[in-house]
Amino acid sequence: MRRWRDSRAAAEEATLALGQALAGLGLPERQYRHIRSAVTASGKPYVYVGLVTAELAEKIAEALGRPPGAGS
Repeated sequence: MRRWRDSRAAAEEATLALGQALAGLGLPERQYRHIRSAVTASGKPYVYVGLVTAELAEKIAEALGRPPGAGS
C-alpha cells in the first residue's frame, strides 16, 4: 500500500508540475484541464494528458525546444 501511495503522490506532483508549466506558457486552463494523475495496479505513476489541440501541441513542442523547421 505504501508503494501505491508513493506512486500516487509522484503522479499528482508530476500532474501539478505539468499544469503549471502549461499555464506558464500563457495557455488558458481550458486547454489543459483534463490532465490527470494515474497509477497502475503494479504501482507505476503516470500523467494522463489525453487529446490536445494542435495549437497546444505546437506550443509544447516550442517550449521543449523543437528544432526550427521540424514538423513543418
